[in-house]
Amino acid sequence: MRLDKYLKVSRIIKRRPVAKEVADKGRIKVNGILAKSSTDLKINDEIEIRFGNKLLTVRVLEMKDSTKKEDATRMYEIINETRIEADGEANIVQLNNQYINDENTKKRYVEEENRKRNRFMGWILIVVMLLFILPTYNLVKSYQTLQERKEQVVSLQKSYDKLVVETDAEKLLADRLKDDSYVEKYARAKYYLSRSGETIYPLPNLLPK
Repeated sequence: MRLDKYLKVSRIIKRRPVAKEVADKGRIKVNGILAKSSTDLKINDEIEIRFGNKLLTVRVLEMKDSTKKEDATRMYEIINETRIEADGEANIVQLNNQYINDENTKKRYVEEENRKRNRFMGWILIVVMLLFILPTYNLVKSYQTLQERKEQVVSLQKSYDKLVVETDAEKLLADRLKDDSYVEKYARAKYYLSRSGETIYPLPNLLPK
């Protein structure tokens, strides 16, 4: 990976044009050799960067084309950080020691554990939501089905009641049609059957009860 891109992705220098400018001005060394922005980096390379009166040395641990802010520090470890005094001598304020390496390792471990815990809690939340949503959905669906069945029963009951009334009326009419006088009245009212010389005038509800 190019030096300027690595510095930008790892957020050692946040903007790639600035990283390119710093490198091309001869303020960066890779493995003790003056480097340019196009210098190719490898894992375990040591980068020495001068920021004003501060000299920062890091070791390359990972290479990625892109990364989140919280993951950027996993791409490198700080070997040492020194301050350059006015007389040009380096005053070491941080050295590459076991404490710094342990702290960096501990920080990466904690970050990784937090990510694992967050992922685990996310899955737990999804499972809980599914366990709640599915029974609720089934309950609502069952209630809707029950209501539809009730409506069907009510509709069938109404149809049955209507059919019973019509059947009773037909039975009553059949019984009355056995009476000759009723048949005569029914024929005169429904079919306007008249005797000789009679005139039939249809009136509402003329049919005999």
